[in-house]
Amino acid sequence: MRGLLAALIAASLVLPAAASTDAPPSGEAHELASTLYDQWFGKVIHEEFVVDVERRLLENMRQQAVQSLGGEEQAASCKGLDKALQRFASDDIRSLLEEAYTDPQTREAMIGALAETFPPDRMRGYLTTLSVKGAEDLVKVQIYSTREFVDPLKRALMASPLSRIADGESGERMQRAAQERIWPVVRRCKSGPAG
Repeated sequence: MRGLLAALIAASLVLPAAASTDAPPSGEAHELASTLYDQWFGKVIHEEFVVDVERRLLENMRQQAVQSLGGEEQAASCKGLDKALQRFASDDIRSLLEEAYTDPQTREAMIGALAETFPPDRMRGYLTTLSVKGAEDLVKVQIYSTREFVDPLKRALMASPLSRIADGESGERMQRAAQERIWPVVRRCKSGPAG
């Protein structure tokens, strides 16, 4: 599941949200899913759909700059390129991803996916396991290896603001930021041998 959002962004792919015909989760399931998200699963989502996506998008932008400059050697000698890329990542990509991640719609969509997939007893078991130090990876494997969780998680992702990072206003903001921060440095380096 790691890298799913990055792959969707890179391919500019927007999947249609599948309509669920199942009965809505019980109040108890929603409450346990909320606790599971707040205590642990929200951190997993942040790592995979903020930290990892930022890293992938930054690498993608760096590769574009390297290609425009003619190779790694030229990029290495381009003064200010690394700083411009890092500012693009921290000030632009990260801020957009954090904004989407902290949107209440993201939390509710992910809680809905958990509550739809896992019965209350199983979520209680996960919470108990998570109380043991170092058990996070075990629970992550158990959750992500549950085939029934794949479609609800995809639907939750596409229903959340995280899926709109590459589209509309967010996509335009990212493109504007790249035009303002990175491409002037690339053009300057291309215009002179020393950059």
